[in-house]
Amino acid sequence: PAYGSQTIDVVLASAVPVSRSMVATPIEASVVFVGDAGAVVTEGVSGKIAIQHTRPATGAYSDRTKVRESSQKLIAAGAVSVITWVEQSGNMHVFDFGQCGGPCFNIGGADGAFLTEAVKRAKEAGAPDIRMRLLLDAEMKTGLSAKNVIGTIPGTSDEIIIINAHLDSWFD
Repeated sequence: PAYGSQTIDVVLASAVPVSRSMVATPIEASVVFVGDAGAVVTEGVSGKIAIQHTRPATGAYSDRTKVRESSQKLIAAGAVSVITWVEQSGNMHVFDFGQCGGPCFNIGGADGAFLTEAVKRAKEAGAPDIRMRLLLDAEMKTGLSAKNVIGTIPGTSDEIIIINAHLDSWFD
C-alpha cells in the first residue's frame, strides 16, 4: 500500500538465506537483474538488490564457486543484497552458496521466473523499478549436533543408489 493502489505484496515462498547471511534490519531497495552467475554485470548495482541466475547442470554443488564469486563481486560493487535464482524444477529450496560477503538468498525456479519477468515487464513499460523488502527472522546456534545415517540394502546388481538429505548441517 505504501507504493500506491496498483501494487501488491508478493512473498517468495522458496526464499532461503545462504549461510552467514544476516539481516539485522529490513533491507528495502530496487531490484536489478544482473545476468548469469559467473558473468554478472556489476554496473548500476550500488544500493540495489541484485538478482543473478544459475541453472545447475549436475546439482547445486556444481555451481557453488561461480555463484559465490559472482555474489562477492556484486556485494563489493555496492549491491545491498544478492538473490540467486536457482533454476531447477518447481520452486525447490536450495541451501547452498554460502560466504557471499553480505546478505544473500536463494530462490527456486518458479519464484525466480516470476521475479525476473516482473522486473523485465516493468522496465519495458517504463514503470518504476520493482522494489523488494528483505526480512530475515533467524538466529545462529552453536553446540548443536546431528548424525548422518548410512544404510545398505543388498541387491542383485552392481548398481549403487545414494539418497542424501543433508542431516548434518541445517536445523530448521
